[in-house]
Amino acid sequence: MKWLNELKQKSAKELVLDFVYMAGSFIGAALIASNTGYNVVGYILFFMSSIAGIFLLKNSNASKSLLIVTLYYAVVNLIGIVRYV
Repeated sequence: MKWLNELKQKSAKELVLDFVYMAGSFIGAALIASNTGYNVVGYILFFMSSIAGIFLLKNSNASKSLLIVTLYYAVVNLIGIVRYV
């Protein structure tokens, strides 16, 4: 179980950032797509997940293109927040 070994090697900070990155992305995207009036909350969650992703990706050995895409998502989500506020 490779993923379990990787999970054991992560610090508490990395685990929290992983959770924020994943949960914020899933919930934020669902709120934005649902058009239920919670768009600004969705953009805020999506923005927070993008920031968490940036912190995780900047020191990883992942492709730099993934970091650039995550930076782009952060900017787009910030525009979404400003548009609704």
